[in-house]
Amino acid sequence: MKKLVLAVFLFSISLLYSQRQDTTLCYHYPVDSQLTLSLDMQHTDLTIKTAKSDSIVIITRVRVIPSNVNAPFAGISIHASQQSGRLVTSSIVVGEDIQPHNEFEAISEITIPEGTHLTINNRFGIVNLPAKTGRLIAHLDYVNLYADSLSHGYNHKIVANYSTLNWLSDIGEMTLNGTNVNLKARRIEKLTTQTSFSVFEFQKCRSLKTDSYTDRFVLSSLDSLRVQGEKTVLLLDTLCDFLQCELDYGMINIARVDSGFSQLNIANRHTKTHLGIAAESCFMLNADMRHCELYQKGMAIQAFESPAGKLYSGWYGEGDTITSALSLISAFGDVRIDFK
Repeated sequence: MKKLVLAVFLFSISLLYSQRQDTTLCYHYPVDSQLTLSLDMQHTDLTIKTAKSDSIVIITRVRVIPSNVNAPFAGISIHASQQSGRLVTSSIVVGEDIQPHNEFEAISEITIPEGTHLTINNRFGIVNLPAKTGRLIAHLDYVNLYADSLSHGYNHKIVANYSTLNWLSDIGEMTLNGTNVNLKARRIEKLTTQTSFSVFEFQKCRSLKTDSYTDRFVLSSLDSLRVQGEKTVLLLDTLCDFLQCELDYGMINIARVDSGFSQLNIANRHTKTHLGIAAESCFMLNADMRHCELYQKGMAIQAFESPAGKLYSGWYGEGDTITSALSLISAFGDVRIDFK
């Protein structure tokens, strides 16, 4: 009886896979310089590489177990066209009637001339982007993106939700908006973000400006940081020059602020703050501590009582000219300053 059940099961599996349908489509478009490739794809693993010719080649393979063997690709729309010598479009749209038991799979491999601008809409897919591109504009939902060799000289713009972004090379300038984003990068020259429930990890950034809600930043080195947010955590190894911070119900921990920094301007509420400042620094201090404490050793300061707490004024270090300044306004969040 067991052998009969097993035989029926194996026959069913064999019948199921014998119904799988495959199709491969290939498109070839000669193009001009300053080209834009526009992609709109769902449930597709996308790879874009650099071509050795002045052409775009799109090879798309689709596999599916059809609901109707007489119309195996019903509910799946695959389209590509050349609008002009500077614009090529390609799309894969999957209808709601394609269910998980259809085991739908789409793979698109594209080669582009170096410097091609990209506009990508991708949902529920993987994007591999080793090509040497021009400007990238992307809208990603539930996507893993791996990018390399994005050109400097452009502001790459990305909207991402529930997605992971892995930048494998240095990035010039990027603007990122979204929710539940995991960004990993080596070096970004200039990054502007407006995100929530996201995680950022990168080694070096010249300028970071962020509007943040419940984000977490784990950063190695920053020159300039401007942050406004709520319930956000900032963990920074080294800050070189400038800080402007307005946080509510967050935490900021800077292990080291280099000597010679220009300004540190902090106005936080319900935020625990720690600054590790280089011992050879020389700067002026003004602090307004409201219902919280300022912890430090080694500064020449005066304290004045105020209705809500204490006001501090003074300096640290020795020098003929003091060009650095630390301005603190903190309410319901202690501040600790260490010198290293």
